[in-house]
Amino acid sequence: MFRRIHWNNRGCKSIVWRCISRLEPTGQECHARTVNETVLENVVVQAINTLLGDTSTYQAQLQQNIAKVIRSAQQKTADGIDERLQELQKELLKKANNKEAYDEIADEIFKLREQ
Repeated sequence: MFRRIHWNNRGCKSIVWRCISRLEPTGQECHARTVNETVLENVVVQAINTLLGDTSTYQAQLQQNIAKVIRSAQQKTADGIDERLQELQKELLKKANNKEAYDEIADEIFKLREQ
């Protein structure tokens, strides 16, 4: 992990990125060099331009990533709905057996089944 710092090296002031372990005692040793922010900015811009220049590669990967996230979210939602339905069905049976009102539970079950 790096941290952005204002550096004064032999009278030359600049903004650099340094390993946190060089700034604080972390118990880990870092062998990475200090990186000048201007150099870092240029390298990042070049990398983004290279990526955007080859649209076929990054667009396909982007579409795969988006689809994966959507499928994962839908699966989690479906699993959560199934779990809630099971809980509500148990509560419904308890209330029905005890001759208690269960209209709210039944309404929620119907809504979850629609989802």
